[in-house]
Amino acid sequence: MEKTELEKALKNTLIASGKDANIIQPGIEAWVRLGTKLFWGARPWTFTFKTGTLTLGDGDSTINCPSDCAAVVGVSRLTDNDYGWNLVPLPPREFDARFPYPGAAPESQTVFYKVESDDGTKKITPYPVSASDDTASIVYKVAYSENAFFRLAPDVMEPYILSACLYQAMVGQDRMSQFNEWRRALNEAKQIDRLDENNFVGRSINFRTPWARDSWQFLLSGGNYYAS
Repeated sequence: MEKTELEKALKNTLIASGKDANIIQPGIEAWVRLGTKLFWGARPWTFTFKTGTLTLGDGDSTINCPSDCAAVVGVSRLTDNDYGWNLVPLPPREFDARFPYPGAAPESQTVFYKVESDDGTKKITPYPVSASDDTASIVYKVAYSENAFFRLAPDVMEPYILSACLYQAMVGQDRMSQFNEWRRALNEAKQIDRLDENNFVGRSINFRTPWARDSWQFLLSGGNYYAS
């Protein structure tokens, strides 16, 4: 999807509704920016999630997440002997209480982790610290930016994104009317963007993390493939 195309569609729609082209022109860029941000945050759209790789480095006490990471959904190991083994996320306070000196523990295979922000960068603290350079897969929510939005948003969503931009452009009674239209458009867009229950991202968003069938979590859970 191109930003210029969305701006043109917004302008043409406003003019068709009786707005003066010269009056609305200065606001087009701002309304598109506000509308795309509104749409991005309206729900966990599948296109706002990405998969990347991390190195659970030999002796690394902290690991930087990808620069466009807004939130970590899940981390799983990609080494041959435990492929798909999902690491266990803990809230920072619980992690710190359970492992007050994570760097002092003997290096081994990482099992737990916490995520914290450091000057806007998401960082993972593993426990135990990995004893070797192991590769892991990370699924994460992408931070909003205009560049990310127009790079990732599928073209099929354009009519619904336009509705969000129109809502941001309206004032008074017109804004109330467009709000109802925006809600209708949002519900239609949700049907198009249904989360795939067979997809790791979808399961994680619904707080159901899949264990690998050969992992210790799966065995200790008595064969329960999902963890609440």
